[in-house]
Amino acid sequence: MTPARRPRVRRTRRSPSGQARSLVVAAVVAGLALAPAAAALGAPPHVPPARVPPDHRLILGASRVDVLLGGRLVGRVERPPGVVEISWLVGRVPADWVAGAGDGTVRLKGELSLGRGAALEVGPRTSRLELVGGADPRASSGISVQGGNLQLLGTTVASVDPRTGRPVPAGQPGRPWLSAGAGGRVDLRDSRVTGLGDGTTGARSAGLFLGPGATGSVLRSTFAGNGIGLALAQTQAVSLSGVTVTGSATDGLLLRGDAGTTLASVTSTDNGRDGVVILGGDGRRIGGLRTERNQRFGVRAARLRDLALTGLRSVDDAEGALLLVGCRSCVLDDPGVQGGRVGLRIGAASGPVRVTGGVVRGAAFGVQLAPTAGQVTLTGLTVNGATRVGVEIGGSGAALHGVQVSQAGVGVRVYGQAAGALLDQVTVTGGRDGIVATDGTRGLTVTGPTVTGVSGTGLRLASTGLTVRSGTVRDAAVGAALPGAGHVAGLRISGVARGIWVGERGRITAQGVDVLATRTGIEVDRGGTFDLSSSRVVAARALVGEIDRHGANTIALPPFPWFGLAALVAVLLAFGLEAVHRFRAGRSGPPRAPDHVLNVT
Repeated sequence: MTPARRPRVRRTRRSPSGQARSLVVAAVVAGLALAPAAAALGAPPHVPPARVPPDHRLILGASRVDVLLGGRLVGRVERPPGVVEISWLVGRVPADWVAGAGDGTVRLKGELSLGRGAALEVGPRTSRLELVGGADPRASSGISVQGGNLQLLGTTVASVDPRTGRPVPAGQPGRPWLSAGAGGRVDLRDSRVTGLGDGTTGARSAGLFLGPGATGSVLRSTFAGNGIGLALAQTQAVSLSGVTVTGSATDGLLLRGDAGTTLASVTSTDNGRDGVVILGGDGRRIGGLRTERNQRFGVRAARLRDLALTGLRSVDDAEGALLLVGCRSCVLDDPGVQGGRVGLRIGAASGPVRVTGGVVRGAAFGVQLAPTAGQVTLTGLTVNGATRVGVEIGGSGAALHGVQVSQAGVGVRVYGQAAGALLDQVTVTGGRDGIVATDGTRGLTVTGPTVTGVSGTGLRLASTGLTVRSGTVRDAAVGAALPGAGHVAGLRISGVARGIWVGERGRITAQGVDVLATRTGIEVDRGGTFDLSSSRVVAARALVGEIDRHGANTIALPPFPWFGLAALVAVLLAFGLEAVHRFRAGRSGPPRAPDHVLNVT
């Protein structure tokens, strides 16, 4: 087939009014065309401004390439069947639209649209594709896939400002893009996309935007320095594996209303907002996410049902590793979190939510359950080094099973109007206070807690309708502070200065408690009451205040330290004998040698 001649572009004069009318019509048409994509991202149609279409446009069809200038057809080139490599366009369309260099670089100036039946390949022959852009949106470039197929194979796609030769800065209205819509497919293998997308909404927002009805795959590829790194909005069966998203101006990976997406080994780092955003969808199964140093949350998920998120790893995401809002019947398994303000935050209208296993280290708040969160269950989670609170519960119906907190400001805090919380076999080691429930909480049940080595209070529980069953508090300033009303059974307290304190409004019944304290055993303020039965209290001042005793109680002073006394007596006796010896030696003078001993000096 003989090469097609380069199309000649006819130039016609227009009146100023005609040009203005053309620009208005083009802007309106562009706005209508992009409205579905913007709606897919959830932005109101009136928020983004109408897009100005590029002056240059190439349409790759099943059998030809149409050349359009300012919306007018100015040329047509027949193309070979099958997949077209982008370098084939060099020399067949206007030279300043698609230009090639000998080093495997191709530069595109304008929009290249793939229609139904068209297939375009970039790489590996083309090692770098440069898309021209800048401040003027009419001079921007991009590839739009509408019914066709785009393949990026072992190549780099980057923006370039022809005036500077450098990438187009973020925020420029004419920043290039890659996008696909209904019926379009995009596949990336071992490729890199950088410097694309304006970070707003719609088809030009991301390094790669896959819109409603699009599909494709991304394997071992990187998105760096884009507006949004990678966006999927109402897509179908997209596969992401070995994907890295980094340095985006806004969010790293955006999933919104997509169906059938599979993710494996996806990393999102150093993005301007959230690392991964998941909005909407049922039955998602996501594993292998890793987020680092994002300016907000590592993962933000909302309006989900039946989510299973496994093996999330987060390091130093500023606001936290995970924010769940409106998540119904969701499971988070084996999260690993290091640093950030909040390790895991379960927000409004979420529940039931289950968190199983995992470790949160070095966050200010290990786990936060919001006041409007629904039923949340934490099982086998470990929180270490939370500077403020290990686990903070503001919602009702929360349950903790086998949770371990160490070296936190407060181990577990129940606050606000939280009701019906269950703390089962919770362990708190070190830090300031062990388990705290503030005034206003109701129906708290604590079974088998273990609190050791805190500098303040082991249990500070002001909840109404409190129940404490068994458990141990050891090595604290105060064992248990109980200003509210409730029942305590089988609690063992030792190594404390003050065993149990009851406030002036306290109404506590205790059965089978064991208190060993150095100062006061049980102390009840004026106005409070304490009913004690079948218990043992050993302290210098065992009972202080109004305490009713029933059944067999043992009230005693601390055991006398006989071994210590014996040691003290032995030391004193030794000093006494030494003093007597020195006294007697002083009266008799210095020792003298016998008279028959002559070798003396």
